[in-house]
Amino acid sequence: MNEQMTLLQNIAAIDFAMQELRLFLDTHPTDTTGIALFNKYQQKHSALVTEYTRSYGPLDWNTPNTGNTWQWVKNPWPWEAMANPEV
Repeated sequence: MNEQMTLLQNIAAIDFAMQELRLFLDTHPTDTTGIALFNKYQQKHSALVTEYTRSYGPLDWNTPNTGNTWQWVKNPWPWEAMANPEV
């Protein structure tokens, strides 16, 4: 597995954990351990997305654009990289 795929899998794993924590916190809004863990995952997610964007371009259309060129249209698209790991 290449570095790009590893980053995408790590981002997906953090996304999953954050979604589960959001559901938990909906029913336990004062759980300080859950809030702290969510915040930790949110920071890690931000760092991973920044790393991915710096190395491979925007992860989605909502990623801040840098420079004078619309970066979202650069190939391969993130889902194409997932489907074709050799790219």
